[in-house]
Amino acid sequence: MHVSRKLLIGLVTLLIAAFGSSALVAAEKQLPKVDNFLFIADESGSMRGDYVDNQDSKFSLAKQAMLSMNDLIPELDYQSGLYSAVTGFQSYLDMEPYDTYSMDQAIEQTQVAPSMYGYHTPLASGLNQLAPVLQGLTGDTAVILFTDGGANQGGSPAPMVERLSTQYDTCFHIVSYAQTADQKQTINSMAQANDCTVLVSGTDMQDEAKMQGFVQRVFYTTAGDSDGDGVFDEYDECPGTPAGVQVDDVGCPVDSDGDGVPDYLDECPGTEAGVEVDDVGCPFPVSKSIKILFDFDKAVVKDTYHGELQRIADYLERNSGTDIVIEGHTDSVGPAEYNMRLSEKRAANVKAYLVDKLGIDADRLTAEGYGESRPVADNSTEEGRQKNRRVVGVVFK
Repeated sequence: MHVSRKLLIGLVTLLIAAFGSSALVAAEKQLPKVDNFLFIADESGSMRGDYVDNQDSKFSLAKQAMLSMNDLIPELDYQSGLYSAVTGFQSYLDMEPYDTYSMDQAIEQTQVAPSMYGYHTPLASGLNQLAPVLQGLTGDTAVILFTDGGANQGGSPAPMVERLSTQYDTCFHIVSYAQTADQKQTINSMAQANDCTVLVSGTDMQDEAKMQGFVQRVFYTTAGDSDGDGVFDEYDECPGTPAGVQVDDVGCPVDSDGDGVPDYLDECPGTEAGVEVDDVGCPFPVSKSIKILFDFDKAVVKDTYHGELQRIADYLERNSGTDIVIEGHTDSVGPAEYNMRLSEKRAANVKAYLVDKLGIDADRLTAEGYGESRPVADNSTEEGRQKNRRVVGVVFK
């Protein structure tokens, strides 16, 4: 049994997070950009040469880059393999489910040609031999080629790159150790043949941040959980859910009774299926009454009732399909005609307050006066008369 370096790094990171910091970091998940990837190592003689001002050979730097890159690739659901293109086409690791350790072992086996002379790179024909491998894969594939483009034989590899990328949903990426003009031309022709190519230099691969950026661009993306509901943004169909709200597996608030109003907003849980509800999950009322009382012979809406009118305005705002009939009433003191006009004025004043002060559309409000014709209490007592001096709002759909 082996333990990969990646696993050890992950365990150390978890321990540090658990015991070394009190900061809460937003959850983040890595998601694969491709389904398969292949490393292609150029083992030709030209790779034995030194790279730029570095005393190490180009091949040794490429090999170290492959190992370092392998440590950064997340162990997601990839198929992976490692091949070389030199005098022939060689497999160091046939396509299999990716794990860091197996790829490490395969990279360690790669070796540059024993001489700088006579060991050429038939890139075009070598890449052509990738066709059977690519043909057996499903999904998107990334080919990462570590080469200097030197000692190339058999013509330009660019047409082969273009054909394979089109035919097999494959994107070719290049880590370039080119130094001469001819080498750079070969590399650039391959990069231009593939619109999705990420081209980096061997020098870039010695920079940890640039290598990490390359790996992320090629291999994976990250998904956070912005609203903290336990469902990553990539899969969250209801972003912005308030903290603490119970959600389903796609991040949407749970609606236990299926009335279209999530549980955290539902003031009437357990509503029977098919019952029409308002925006707080309660069965739509046939009527919803409010009551405002007036002083004797007055039509002024007292401050005491402003809260009640705000409540009805809020209700109408939430339920745009409802209207209201505002009914004005009086007690029996005074002439009936006078009381009719007073009741109409009371209803009109309530309507005006809802329209002018609270912004309700006047077309949704109907004001009607009933005078003294509909008492609700005994007009022979002061208490009864007070109850009769009223405005009632009947909300209906």
